[in-house]
Amino acid sequence: GHLAKANPQWQHLAANPQVLAMFQGAHAYVSPTWYAGAGVPTWNYTAVHVYGKVRVIHDTAWLQAQVERLSHYYEGDTPNAWIPSYPAKMLEAVVGFEITIESLQAKYKLSQNRSTVDQHNVIQALEASGGENECGVAALMTKRL
Repeated sequence: GHLAKANPQWQHLAANPQVLAMFQGAHAYVSPTWYAGAGVPTWNYTAVHVYGKVRVIHDTAWLQAQVERLSHYYEGDTPNAWIPSYPAKMLEAVVGFEITIESLQAKYKLSQNRSTVDQHNVIQALEASGGENECGVAALMTKRL
């Protein structure tokens, strides 16, 4: 990853290399009215916690490769995605970092404690909402059934 040099967080990372990075996936509110029987309001979610040691990187070639890979991922084959003099100037304003993973924890709560009927009801309600997170949770729940 990378951070702006103006952001003091990179200095904290350099001084305290043991880190916890949290990545939240799809998540959504679940109403008890969606259940066939009794229930309480809850939240379905997916999350990953990465514990490790961070290394702050100032190497321009490393930064260039990371930014190019990230840009290619999001820009694809978009013509003129880069202004030729832009990257060199911008690389001077960022620092890179990478985390060596020491431990990884993944957790999900997808109504797996509920009946199959309740799970189908939750999936239908989440899909009907049309929200990105809601549909993401519904898709994950469907894969589990």
